[in-house]
Amino acid sequence: MRGTPEERFSAKVMPEPNSGCWLWTAAVDLKGYGKFWNGDRLVGAHRFSYEFHNGPIPEGLHIDHLCSVTCCVNPEHLEAVTPRENCQRTVDRGRNGQSAKTHCPAGHPYAGDNLYTALNGDRAFAALATLGLTAHIENVGPQEIMYFKPI
Repeated sequence: MRGTPEERFSAKVMPEPNSGCWLWTAAVDLKGYGKFWNGDRLVGAHRFSYEFHNGPIPEGLHIDHLCSVTCCVNPEHLEAVTPRENCQRTVDRGRNGQSAKTHCPAGHPYAGDNLYTALNGDRAFAALATLGLTAHIENVGPQEIMYFKPI
């Protein structure tokens, strides 16, 4: 279908009358988030919807689905929040336990000087390499530890 990105986007949305969600009917990723070609690149359908209706997403913020439906693109169900707030809301809604974890898979606490946060918000416990210990990573591979920063 030809047309502006906004016209093409609107053709892929189906309002759901009971919840108020606007369900994305085109491509989705493995987590159920809609994907949309905006003319330049593939973007999250919820992010495109937010920007189309509300303007640019402030730098460093994530888009939270207030309805908890990952394929929803209703701008009234989307809110720009900090990564920390987005993770906390996810836990509060019982949708994901990752940020609620207190210990790494090997039993070390995610606390104090041993807690690192990746630039994307993922957490890790990294033992000192000088002690010959292995890094325990949540959601990322050991090769990415160079991208971690102390919090």
